[in-house]
Amino acid sequence: MKRIPLILAASWVLVSCAVLAQEEAAVQKTAPPPTFTAQLARVGDSDILLLRNGDKLTGTVLNKTFGIRTSYGQLTFDTSTIAAIDLEGNTNNIESIITINNNKVSGFLDSASFLFELQTGPKIEVRREKVFKVLLRVRQWERQAATPRKTVVLKNGDVLTGELKHEQITISTTYAQVPVKLADVDRIVLISGNAPLTKIHMRNGDLLQGVLDTEDIEIAPDLGDPVKIYQDRIDVIYCQQGVAPEHRPVPAGGPVVRIRSAEDDEYEYDFVEGGLLIRKVDKSSPYYGSLQNGDVIVSIDGQKYSSGRLRPARERLLAGQIPQIVLGIRRGQQTIYITLVR
Repeated sequence: MKRIPLILAASWVLVSCAVLAQEEAAVQKTAPPPTFTAQLARVGDSDILLLRNGDKLTGTVLNKTFGIRTSYGQLTFDTSTIAAIDLEGNTNNIESIITINNNKVSGFLDSASFLFELQTGPKIEVRREKVFKVLLRVRQWERQAATPRKTVVLKNGDVLTGELKHEQITISTTYAQVPVKLADVDRIVLISGNAPLTKIHMRNGDLLQGVLDTEDIEIAPDLGDPVKIYQDRIDVIYCQQGVAPEHRPVPAGGPVVRIRSAEDDEYEYDFVEGGLLIRKVDKSSPYYGSLQNGDVIVSIDGQKYSSGRLRPARERLLAGQIPQIVLGIRRGQQTIYITLVR
């Protein structure tokens, strides 16, 4: 049995994503975690409205649906399927919706206002221009969501999981037009520029390079409306069920633990299959009451747990390079999430 400081920094509910990088790192390509307020996480009993003047309102969002106009189509989501809405925008005033299955779509929100019932009783209507971010409550059933199917990562950082509506695509190589069954594909990497190139990585290890003849990729998302996406907007398509980019958005919810230094927290642990088993958390630790004896850390920022990720995460947190990290915790038959901040 071993004893180490636990510090890991978190990522989200929170909402702001951007695709990582170069092609051969494409296996890991993705949108980085969203960045909602580091001190807040989704809770189980209420919604949270953060206003641009600094006010925070707790209660219930009464809008039944939210629509968003993206660069690739109009999407509408049931409010019960949304984890967070980010209206912070940037120079282009782009807004984002994060769904409970960690998809991210960005564009322009259709709703002119938020209908909100305060925890104290009154119902109010707040213009969207007054709202900074929205955190929707964590629902009991959402943790039992099905394993995502295919994953499409767009060049603007959006992430969609669902079923591709193509059984086969065609790529024109320098030597032939090659039909490819998606069931045989591991991932497809689309490189834009003056000389667009598509790389198809097959499950058997083969590599096909050329020009993708299929212009529009149609996906039926696990949540939301079916869309057709022009190939130049796509970064990577992961064709195997449950395979996801390394830094894709992860759920945030449950307790927020604030870490000040490496000496703040200690715990006893054992390595077990699939994670890190917590044997004992000191009463003096900031994790006391959030982590429980018998918990198993199974993921860090949406990636499967591996011991080699702990130290770098701790160093980046302490250096202020990342605002937070989300730990996936297996507790009995449930998976919960703990958000760590500095």
